[in-house]
Amino acid sequence: MDVKINYKGQISIFFSTTVVAMITFMAFIINIGMFVHAKINLQNATDAAAYAGASVQARQLTNIAYMNWEMRNIYKEWMFKYYVIGSLNLNDVYKSPSGTEMSFRMTASDLAVPKVEDAYNFPSTCVDFSGSGGVGLCTKYTVPGLPRFKASNVLGMDETTNAFVDAIVSEKSADCSERTKLNFLTANTWAYNVNTDDTSVNNIQDLAPEIGTDRMGAFPQAIEVAMRIRNLEAQVNSPPLNGICINPGEGIDCNISAGELISASDERANKAFLSGWRNIGTSDGNFMKNSFTLKEVSPNLDPSFKTSKNLSTTLIPEGSPALNKFYLDLKLMTLNYAVFYTAFAPKLGKVEVDGTTIDSEGECMATKVALPVPGYPLGYVKSPNIMTYYAIETKVNYEGLFNPFRNDIVLSAYAAAKPFGGRIGPMLFDIKNGRLVKSRSNQISSAYISALNVGNTGLYEPGMPVPINITSSDSDRFWLLDDSDAVGGIAGQDDGIFFGIPNMIWDYPDGATNNKAMYVAKQSINVEVITKEEVLNPGSGLYNKEMFEAFKSRLEGISSGSVDASSIANALDIIRAPT
Repeated sequence: MDVKINYKGQISIFFSTTVVAMITFMAFIINIGMFVHAKINLQNATDAAAYAGASVQARQLTNIAYMNWEMRNIYKEWMFKYYVIGSLNLNDVYKSPSGTEMSFRMTASDLAVPKVEDAYNFPSTCVDFSGSGGVGLCTKYTVPGLPRFKASNVLGMDETTNAFVDAIVSEKSADCSERTKLNFLTANTWAYNVNTDDTSVNNIQDLAPEIGTDRMGAFPQAIEVAMRIRNLEAQVNSPPLNGICINPGEGIDCNISAGELISASDERANKAFLSGWRNIGTSDGNFMKNSFTLKEVSPNLDPSFKTSKNLSTTLIPEGSPALNKFYLDLKLMTLNYAVFYTAFAPKLGKVEVDGTTIDSEGECMATKVALPVPGYPLGYVKSPNIMTYYAIETKVNYEGLFNPFRNDIVLSAYAAAKPFGGRIGPMLFDIKNGRLVKSRSNQISSAYISALNVGNTGLYEPGMPVPINITSSDSDRFWLLDDSDAVGGIAGQDDGIFFGIPNMIWDYPDGATNNKAMYVAKQSINVEVITKEEVLNPGSGLYNKEMFEAFKSRLEGISSGSVDASSIANALDIIRAPT
C-alpha cells in the first residue's frame, strides 16, 4: 500500500525557530549596545564628577598658596622695617657708598677713649629724628661725656659751673635712657605690636608715629594668617562621604541625600555629585539619574603623626577633626628669630682733649640687645607623604530590553583626578623628624637666617651683643652657631633649638637672575656665621649691597633726605608686592 508523506509546514517550523533566534540575537546585540552605552555614559559622568571635585580642591589649594604668600609679605614688611627704617641713620644705609657688602656697623667717636668699635655686622633698630646720614646719635657707638673743669677758686664760679655741668649731664643721661626706651618700643611694636595702656609711660605711637608703628606687628599678623590656613586645610581634608544620591530610597547603598549637602565642608562632594548627576542623562525620569550614587574613595589615612606634637599639628587643637588629614598635610615652619635694638647706657668715661685724656661724665655707650621672637611662623610646606587627589566610585541600576538575571544589574565606575595649581611653599628649610626646622643642603637657607658666634667666655666686653653665649653647650647657648643646629620647630628635650638673626632674599636685581649664587652664601655651609672681624661679613640676602639697594629703593625720598610718614607707609605697601 502506498503511503503519502505530507511535507507541508516544515519550513514554518524552521522559519519560526530562525526568527526567534534572530530576534533574540538582535535583542542581545541591542541590549549589549545599550549596556555599553550606559557604561560609557556612566564613566563619562564619573570622570566629570572627579574633575569637579578636584577643581574644588584646586581652588582650596590656591587659596592656601595665596595665604602662604601673604605670610611671606608680612615677613618682607617686617624685614623692611628692621633693615631699612631701623638703620636709616647709618652711613651705608643712608648714603650707599661703593662696595659689594652691606655694613650695619656704628662708628666710633673721635673723642672717645678708647675708641670702641661696633664689632659685629648686623642691623639694630635705632630711631633718631635729629639727623641722618652719619651725623645722628645712632651712628656713634660711643657718645663722649662732658669733662669736669678744674676748680678756678673764684667765689661763686665753681658752684655755678658745677651746677651747669650737673644739669647738662643729667639731661644727657636722661636722653640716653629715653633713646633706649624708644628703640625697644619700636622694635617690640614691629615684632609684636604691643602698646602699653599705662599713662605714665609714653606710648610708642606718640614717640614715633612716622615709622609704621600704627600697623599690626609681624608675629600676631603671621599667626592670624597661619590659623586661617589651618582652617583652609581642614576644608581640603573634609572627610570622604559614602553613598550620595538624589533619593536614598532609589539609590544604591545610599544614605545621604544630595539636598543635605549644604555645609561648606560638603562643597567638594556636592559639586562632584551634581556634575556627575547632570552628565548621566538629560531626562529627569531617567533610571540612571534616579539611581545614580556617588561614593568618595578615602585615601589611606596615617594617624601616626597625631600621637605626638609636631609641625603637622601646630595650631590645631588636640582632638580636633582637622587632625584627620585625608588629602593634605601642611607643616608650619616656625623659626626662632631675634632682632636687635640699640640700648644706650650712661656711664663715666674718658675723652681726649688736645692730646690729654681726662675724665668725663654722662658718656653714652651703645649696646645691641636682642629681642627674641620665638616660633615665628614663616610659612607652610606641603608634606610629600600625603598626595592630594580626588577619587570616587559611582553606581547606577541598569535597565535594558530584557534582564535574564534575577537581580538588578548594577553598573559601577571609578575615576580619580589630581588638582591643578596651588603651589604651597617654597621649602626654604628642611623638616626633620616632623618637629625640627633645619637648614637645607643647597644654601637657600643661608639667605633667611644668620648665625652669631660671640665666643663662649661668658664675659661681656664693649661691642659684644646681648645675650652672649655662656658656653658652647646646648643647655647654656642662645645663638645658632652653624648649620648643624636646628633653627626652629617644636622645642623639647635635647632638641637643641637656637636663635638666629633674620635675613631674606627680596628680589633679584635686573639682569641678575642667571647669577643667583652671589646672593646666597659664599661659604660652603648653609648658614652664614657673623663673627667679630674687621672685614665685612656676611654677604647673603640683604647683606648683599646690590640686593639691599633694590630693597631700599622702594622708600621714596631717602636720597634727598625727605623721608616722611607717607613715604614710609607707601614703601611698606610696595615692599609686599610679588617678587
